[in-house]
Amino acid sequence: MKSWSIIFTLAVGMTGQRILADTLITGTFGSPVTPAVTYGYAFVFDQNVLVSAVGIYDSSGNGLTGTNTLGIWTGDGNLISSNVFDSTTSPTLTDHFRWLPLDAPFVLSANTPYWIGTFGPEQGLQGAIGTGTLSPDLTFIAQVGSSSGSFTFPNSFTNRSSGMAYIGPNLQYTKIPVLQVTMNNSTTQLLFSWPTNAPGYILESASILPSANWDTVTNMPAVVSNQFVVEVGATNSQGFYRLQFQQ
Repeated sequence: MKSWSIIFTLAVGMTGQRILADTLITGTFGSPVTPAVTYGYAFVFDQNVLVSAVGIYDSSGNGLTGTNTLGIWTGDGNLISSNVFDSTTSPTLTDHFRWLPLDAPFVLSANTPYWIGTFGPEQGLQGAIGTGTLSPDLTFIAQVGSSSGSFTFPNSFTNRSSGMAYIGPNLQYTKIPVLQVTMNNSTTQLLFSWPTNAPGYILESASILPSANWDTVTNMPAVVSNQFVVEVGATNSQGFYRLQFQQ
């Protein structure tokens, strides 16, 4: 009897190249404001994403004012990542935001609320969100802030029903493709597939879990409709598969 176990997972392989990424904030709006607390917004992604860089709004485009800190939290206040922006980091300016690439990209899960906020002297923008200002990959929950004049979890909702947001923090991300598998009964082949709008991934296999050694599946993927498809011969052994991102 053929026995195959399939796991859908992601391993990140980083090189010196830059990920082509989407951003949370896709357009700027509103009026300048410098909050004296950690300020930002809460959101939910519609699918798993890999975060590759974080950004902070540069109100004048001529460098950041003082030291500013950006944080990303889960809804229960667990800090996932924090980054310090100041003149010594000299982050790149793109589309009004100063960007810091992450040495260790991390995953944000679909259908899970996250909080993002900044604390520091740099001005951001506050106003009503609209078409073309936020990524279509997410659902905006509310503007959020803290009650403390320091870098801390912004656990208070404000302007939840009005669609107001504070545009100070941002992040860059790529969507994580879902690996699917079907059996071709006529040829006893396993057909692994993932979307062609997620390039840069390779299929790997291992015989046990956990495994320190994952082997690249050398079968070349074919493009069928909008999917990469890799055929693998079924055997009587147990096997595990994953997608790995390679820049």
